[in-house]
Amino acid sequence: MSTRTSAGRVTARRGPVDSRIAAGTCRECGFVNATYDVEVMRCGGCDTRVRLTYVQGSHNAAQPCDSRCQYATGPVCSCACGGDNHRAGYIHVDLVPVWVRERDRARHTAKQAQAEQRRLTAEERKQARRAELLERHPELADLTREKYDVPGTREHLDGFLLEMFWAFGRGDMTDRQAAAAAKAIQGERRYAAKVAERQARDAQLRAAGVRVPTGRVTFKGWIVSVKDDVNRFSYHANTVWKCVIETDEGWRVHGALPRGLEPPEPTGSAEERDAILALWKGWHDRLPGREVTIRAELSPSDDDPLFGFFKRPKLVAAGPLRAPGEPKPQREPVPAPVEAFRPDPWGPVLRALGV
Repeated sequence: MSTRTSAGRVTARRGPVDSRIAAGTCRECGFVNATYDVEVMRCGGCDTRVRLTYVQGSHNAAQPCDSRCQYATGPVCSCACGGDNHRAGYIHVDLVPVWVRERDRARHTAKQAQAEQRRLTAEERKQARRAELLERHPELADLTREKYDVPGTREHLDGFLLEMFWAFGRGDMTDRQAAAAAKAIQGERRYAAKVAERQARDAQLRAAGVRVPTGRVTFKGWIVSVKDDVNRFSYHANTVWKCVIETDEGWRVHGALPRGLEPPEPTGSAEERDAILALWKGWHDRLPGREVTIRAELSPSDDDPLFGFFKRPKLVAAGPLRAPGEPKPQREPVPAPVEAFRPDPWGPVLRALGV
């Protein structure tokens, strides 16, 4: 520990052997706390946690040790004590002079004012940058916290737009990032409009009574999407191709891709084989938009009457396969059906009984 004279000055340090003074200023109230060999303690002014730093002293006989050393707020000491008395005056809280507390409080108030001024300046700079970006790309107004900072939404799972949301809020978004984010937002808007149009059309079809038929049916439609899946029922083929087909009536079905839609096996001369192999390259990416007529076993979904599944498909007819690089044909919106399909309510029961 340290001893004091009648004037209240620390004359010598007599603490534990090999102990070091650690001190730190509270960020909340500006109270300076000091003790021995402790890195974290409770503030004596507001009881919050304060992180302490050890004294870094160097001996300098030309500089006497006085109150500037004993009531210093920084961790570096370069006087005659070599760090032994540095900030030691704060160890006994009740003996700290009033003028020291007033000085520390004034310093803390000045630091808080400077920090607030820096915060306001940074916020003004952020607002100016955001206003500049919004003037160039009005689409960035969609980067709101309600849309891109809500866990569980589709936008929250989009990593790029989520990063752009934080960059736009910080005001450090670059021009290239702003252009890319505006392009992505335009895509999101087109997707949302497409989904809304699809939902409105499905509601109209449901109101008209359109349903996926049941039983083995021959139907005509076009392929909407194709993707590969793991084949768990074969020892030879590890992949099975699945597709979604939409009919002119408006309902969709999902099932295995019928045989005959893939290109033929490469046979014949070298030129013929090369031509067939060229068709195999990315053939599944050219299937969406192709018209097909299929006979398959249909079963409607339990959740959506406009969606169902098919199995054991047999290809009846198919349109031409798009050439490599040819764009996907655009389908016209399906008009409202004139006559609604009414499924037979006794059909499933009779088939279950084997009649």
